[in-house]
Amino acid sequence: MADTFRILAQIYPDSRVLATAFTAVKASVISSVVACNQSTEETTIRISVAKNGEADASKQYLYYELPVPKNDSFTYTIGETLAIGDQIRVQSANGRVSFNVFGVEVV
Repeated sequence: MADTFRILAQIYPDSRVLATAFTAVKASVISSVVACNQSTEETTIRISVAKNGEADASKQYLYYELPVPKNDSFTYTIGETLAIGDQIRVQSANGRVSFNVFGVEVV
């Protein structure tokens, strides 16, 4: 089997809800996370990574209350590696942000 390049997750969480966008079921490399603010007002977002699904903790945050302008997107691009059970979590202040996670599941 070959490595699988794909959209790993798409999520549109409610406002101020820290939601699990992606849980690795295989070793994975995250190429990017895109947050699209679909509101006519600026909002803030959070992106965190939880090792093996651990409870939310300050040490996990990659972005915390990052401003995203109205009708705009923020792209987090990195070769982030995840083991089985690791999670990417996301949150927006206004509940009008879609998050898309792109990457590779490694075989």
